Amino acid sequence: IQARTWPCNNGRVTCICGVTIREKDDVIRINECDQPYRGHHTSPHVEVASDLREGTVVQRSTDGKHIIVFLPSGTEVKIDATNYYLNTYITVPSIDEGDARGICGTWDGVDNNEFTKRDGGVETECPRSERRCVPETFTESWNNDQHESLFETLPPKTNDNYVPKYCACDKDGDGEARVNCTTASDIPRHTLKCTS
Repeated sequence: IQARTWPCNNGRVTCICGVTIREKDDVIRINECDQPYRGHHTSPHVEVASDLREGTVVQRSTDGKHIIVFLPSGTEVKIDATNYYLNTYITVPSIDEGDARGICGTWDGVDNNEFTKRDGGVETECPRSERRCVPETFTESWNNDQHESLFETLPPKTNDNYVPKYCACDKDGDGEARVNCTTASDIPRHTLKCTS
C-alpha cells in the first residue's frame, strides 16, 4: 500500500490525498490529489488497473466518500474521504504479524524498532517520551521515486496462478478431517466434518 500526501493544517503536517493498493496483480488507485485542497471536491477517483482476481472486492458508498477494498489475503483497506484528506484504515490478517514494514511500523511486538527505515536501519532520534518529534530520516526513507510509485507506473505482472482457497479440510487434534475456513490451522471445537 502506498500513500500520496499534501500539506494540510496550514502546512504544519501532511495528510493523505491518495492511496494505491497492490496485492499480486491487483492494483487499485484511490486518489483526490488532483482536486483543490479545501476546495469543492467530487468524491475520490477510483481506478482499477486491470481485471481483479476472484476475491478482490471494491465497495463504494452512494455518495462516493466511503470506500472499502477487500483483498483475498484477508486485508481490508477502508477510506473515508473529506475535502482535506483521506482517512485510511488498514486491517491485516494475523498471519501477517511480523511481516510488516513501512510507515505503519513493523507489527512484530518489539517497541524499539517501529521506525525501521527502508534500508533496515532504525531511526533513534524520536524517544518514546517525545510526542512532538518527527522521525524525518525514517519517513523520507520510505519515499518512492517515480519508477517505484504505483501512482505513476504499474509493476510487471507476477503471473501468479492464484486459486482462491476459501475452506480446507484439516486434521483436528484427534486426527479427524474437519472443515477449516480460517488462516488458523485448527479451531478447537469446530464441528463441520469434511465430506468426500
